[in-house]
Amino acid sequence: MSNSSRNRNATFALIGLGIALAIAAFLSPFASQNPDGLDRVAQDHKFDTKAAADTPAKQLPFHQVF
Repeated sequence: MSNSSRNRNATFALIGLGIALAIAAFLSPFASQNPDGLDRVAQDHKFDTKAAADTPAKQLPFHQVF
């Protein structure tokens, strides 16, 4: 792989990342504040406040990784 093709690939990746970040920055204020998916179902069936205090992941010896 030549040096010019590496530079071209890196430039392409950086431009793509910049475009993705710009889209996210400009469109995120228009996101809906309404709950969707599982959040909405949990609210409808009134089990959204019944979450376990200690999650199973915290019972593992290496829980600080999570």
